[in-house]
Amino acid sequence: YNDDLRAYPKFERERYHYSLFNCCQGMYQLGSPYWEQFFPRTARTLVDDLALAADGSLVGVCVHGSAVLGDFIPGASDLDVLVVVEDDVDDALLDRVTDTLASDRSMPATGLEASVVARTAAASPAKPWPFRVHVTTAPEDRKVVSGRTHSGDPDLVLHYAVARERGWSATGPPPTELFGSLPTSIVLEQIADELRWAADNGSASYAVLNACRALCFSLEGRICSKSQGGEWALLRGIEPQLVAAALDARAQGTRPPPDPVAKRWVLAAADDIRHRLQSSL
Repeated sequence: YNDDLRAYPKFERERYHYSLFNCCQGMYQLGSPYWEQFFPRTARTLVDDLALAADGSLVGVCVHGSAVLGDFIPGASDLDVLVVVEDDVDDALLDRVTDTLASDRSMPATGLEASVVARTAAASPAKPWPFRVHVTTAPEDRKVVSGRTHSGDPDLVLHYAVARERGWSATGPPPTELFGSLPTSIVLEQIADELRWAADNGSASYAVLNACRALCFSLEGRICSKSQGGEWALLRGIEPQLVAAALDARAQGTRPPPDPVAKRWVLAAADDIRHRLQSSL
């Protein structure tokens, strides 16, 4: 894909079976040789470009998602970032930041998935979860969504939660200072909503593995990746056939179509999380 990946040719060729995922996982985690050689270099370039575009209004850039959860697959995963800017960034500066994020970049990721949020919105997150702009550069889903025409995005709830727990600050304050904490009840509510969306719109493997990590968070309060959630479920004997098939699909880079059995289980998991939430109130 680029010079970064040519240094690690095995990552171009292989999709690891889930039973080997723990062995390979460290190659994608914070502090690992692969992570240290790829992500900081990519992040530095991105930060330099954003700082120039924002003209002194860049507060912080935080990497979240699979890149920090140990589940990043070169050539298959997005690079997820949260970009925090000053509250008073005007439309002209925001357009420059947007153009910078939307530009093509050399990276092992399929593309960049970035959300730009104002400092106050990040520090004190609250409904309707406002944002300034979302940018996605993956070829199959390339888009720019302006916050000028959207009241907010509830997906930011989970982005903030992951960023605070596991995020990596490419520049600016550490994630725990950049993003305000959220009540567990709000996170669980959004998780349940996300599972319903995934059951109706995502592939079977995406929906099942998201349900696994959602149950892990609901029962143990632990944020984990899709693959880690699947392994967690297998160890506990939770729907082993569905989960093993989903892990296989992720390891092989395939996206099986929606499956009625998987959909029923994912919706049941969402209902279970909602029930636990209501029982705790």
